[in-house]
Amino acid sequence: MPKLTISQKIIFSILLFASVFAAYDIFLSAPAKKKVGPTAAVGLKPEEIKGLVSTMAIKLSQETVPERYDHLIRQAEKEWPGNPFFSRRQYRDFVLSRDAKTEVKKFAVDYTGYLEAGGRRIAIINDAEYTEGEELEIGGYVLKHISPEKITIENPASRSRQVVPYKYE
Repeated sequence: MPKLTISQKIIFSILLFASVFAAYDIFLSAPAKKKVGPTAAVGLKPEEIKGLVSTMAIKLSQETVPERYDHLIRQAEKEWPGNPFFSRRQYRDFVLSRDAKTEVKKFAVDYTGYLEAGGRRIAIINDAEYTEGEELEIGGYVLKHISPEKITIENPASRSRQVVPYKYE
């Protein structure tokens, strides 16, 4: 198991503290709460309770959230960029494997022709001509290398590479 980073240790500590507190609240303090006598609201009339609730609702609607809490709320609503318990290598391998699984289904690459003239190599891919470094029409891939036997294409966004062999017809 890889060594935990500081952020992972902090998250784990918070989780552990919350779990211990929940266990204490459920098992140890719950029986003590049952012995508590009647509350102050039991002696109130229904009209008094309605007045109390409406007064509280008005006061709460007039309160504003301080700016520092507003920022915290906005940050909490954002999506996490990744799992904090993945190491960088594990996360990269996960993304590459996920992309590799989905990319194969998205398109088919047919390498059907090769031409080399004057030190310039041209590959015919899906009935279109490309040189090294050109972007393919499909899926944002770039042609990285051309040889008579195979081509190498790369997706710059996910850094995934695919080797496509020459297709003899």
